[in-house]
Amino acid sequence: MATPINRVELTLPKKVELLQCLSRGATSKSVVKKFGVSKSQVYRLVKSKDRIFALYELGLGGQRKRDMRRRTCKEQVVSQALHVWYLQKVARGERLSGPMVKAKATELAAAKGRDFIPSGGWLERWKLRHDISFRKGHSEKHQTESMNSNSCSLEKDEMMEIMSRYSPSNIFSACGTALYFRGYPDNGRCRKGSELPGGKGANERITVMLCTNIDGTEKLPLLAIGETKKSKSFPKDGGRLPVSYTAATNSWMTRDIFQEWLQQWDLELRDANRHICLFVYDCPSHNPQDIQLTNIMLKLLPQHKPSVLWPMEVGVTKIWKAQYRSRLCCRINAALDADECKHALDVAGSLTLLDALYLIKDSWSAVATENILACFAKASFMKSEPDDDTLACLEDIFTNILIPDNMTLQEFDEFISLDDDLEIEGELSDLDLLSVAKKSLDLLDGNEHVSDDSDSVEEKGILTSEHKIKMLDHLRRFVQENAMNHLLPFVKEIEDKVYSQVHVSGTQENVN
Repeated sequence: MATPINRVELTLPKKVELLQCLSRGATSKSVVKKFGVSKSQVYRLVKSKDRIFALYELGLGGQRKRDMRRRTCKEQVVSQALHVWYLQKVARGERLSGPMVKAKATELAAAKGRDFIPSGGWLERWKLRHDISFRKGHSEKHQTESMNSNSCSLEKDEMMEIMSRYSPSNIFSACGTALYFRGYPDNGRCRKGSELPGGKGANERITVMLCTNIDGTEKLPLLAIGETKKSKSFPKDGGRLPVSYTAATNSWMTRDIFQEWLQQWDLELRDANRHICLFVYDCPSHNPQDIQLTNIMLKLLPQHKPSVLWPMEVGVTKIWKAQYRSRLCCRINAALDADECKHALDVAGSLTLLDALYLIKDSWSAVATENILACFAKASFMKSEPDDDTLACLEDIFTNILIPDNMTLQEFDEFISLDDDLEIEGELSDLDLLSVAKKSLDLLDGNEHVSDDSDSVEEKGILTSEHKIKMLDHLRRFVQENAMNHLLPFVKEIEDKVYSQVHVSGTQENVN
């Protein structure tokens, strides 16, 4: 009789770790040996990887499978929302007690339109379910330290000492910034913080992570964070997007997103046998937990201290936004020149999320090395005093940027700063907490559907077969009339792709 095999039950973090090992090139055989699981388990995990990562991002990391299936607790949505709120507070270093947690549970239930007063027994079961204990500053066992050993907050003198150990090409700074990617001022005018005109879609935003080294020789690929996981304008293969893209409530940067980005980069640096120092400003989302970085020295710049300037905020972010909005205005003005009946706000509103991702990538590529060097010099991130030519780059950041014809320099400057006051992280409202909790419980029920629908603005970006054929004809004619023969092979490649898609689409319609 065969000896029965004891099946190993992995926690959600272990499942994520296993899948990350596979994505880094580990073989199934090595993963089976490392985690003590069977090959069939590995196969099932790979098949369910999207759901596993989604659950992990929704804050279910401390739950075992049998706990996640136990859906009989009273006020399930409130219970899960309370856990998300708890993790949010822990990330900010706040101390919580049992009465505070029970009071928040009552508030969440009230936001849901229900009367609920949790008992002591309910709280104990909730703590057990999420592996929480209020010992030593209320943190979970793995959260007793407020920040990772790879990172610490520092003063200017310490910062300069660290910089002396790294070459300029190995010193990086990263910064997140919010962007109204469809925002456009009515009649060429806009005021910072004012309500954007243009109706639905004008206030849709993304958060973008910019990262570069101090000599401007290496700009990392952008990370964009939106509210919707998918867009109708996205290609079916998400790996073909122009930048890295993920989704979060309110398009905010979260600790999980930053940590995943950091770990992936650390892995790439390890493969290249390279060590770097990364400066970011000190905030809850930039304090990773339970990770060991081998090739990144993470240093946190203190906030609200005039003695320490944030190099990205000195000018890099503004120059990038200026490039983006200059390109947006050029696209809008060209559309208005072609059709005088169109309105600028309508053209801006037709911009898809995919359009925006391509624009932010092009704009980042256009940020000049000398501009980056000047920004870091102004923030005192140089061992020697910057020369006059370096500092001159900051005197007029619009030197290599096309100012729209319908705006003065001052108006364009105000347009660039339109979304500077937007938060890129924060605490979720009670309704947001309940929404996140509902999504996580739906996932546990096996409902993995994530709405791919954006608002009605996105629908304008869907290309029909007729649209594709017409645009191909226009492109071919433009290239031929302008004798751009070197582009004809690319037109032929586009032509083959369009005809293939149109043929497949027509075949499917006939079948239906």
